[in-house]
Amino acid sequence: MHIILSLFVFYLNLRKNTYKNLPTFLPSILYVMFFNSVYYYFFKYFLLWEFKSSSIKVKPLRALYIFFVMPHVILLYLSGVPSRTKHYLVYLFKWVVLSSIIEALFKLTRTITFSHGWTLIWSFCIYLKMYLFSYLFLKKPVGTMKVTIASLICFLYVFNPPISKGFFEGPLLKLLMRFTPNKWRKGCVLKIGE
Repeated sequence: MHIILSLFVFYLNLRKNTYKNLPTFLPSILYVMFFNSVYYYFFKYFLLWEFKSSSIKVKPLRALYIFFVMPHVILLYLSGVPSRTKHYLVYLFKWVVLSSIIEALFKLTRTITFSHGWTLIWSFCIYLKMYLFSYLFLKKPVGTMKVTIASLICFLYVFNPPISKGFFEGPLLKLLMRFTPNKWRKGCVLKIGE
């Protein structure tokens, strides 16, 4: 299902010739990619949803969605946004409903699982936020970032992922520590594995 969805969004972008809009929409695409990555960072020990596949390992599957599927979906979405506000609200609602239906199908086929109280209602809210904010980011990036950070804080409060030893460890920090001489690490406040 994941590969089919990937190929389908790629095909739709080719068919609708959206790649010409990439320079215009790149900031919003990077914004969505960044906050998808932030989810995996803050909820790495307390995942609310996780993609499943019998043929693709978990990390490459996450990367597929962060770096390929969602950027293509956002490019497709933003390329079709109508100019009139009244039409935009209908367009936004259609995208949120369609994305939620696709996720429901993924849930039925067990290609996505939910944990810790996550439901399709929460997914509906996330899609609404993602599409709306990706559009607003083009108009008012600073304001959108403020609202996004407030939203992230609310999600952290509602779902309360455990912050424990090793929470701040991540691939970049581990890589940095691997290539940093021990004598330089002695004064570091954050030490990996201790």
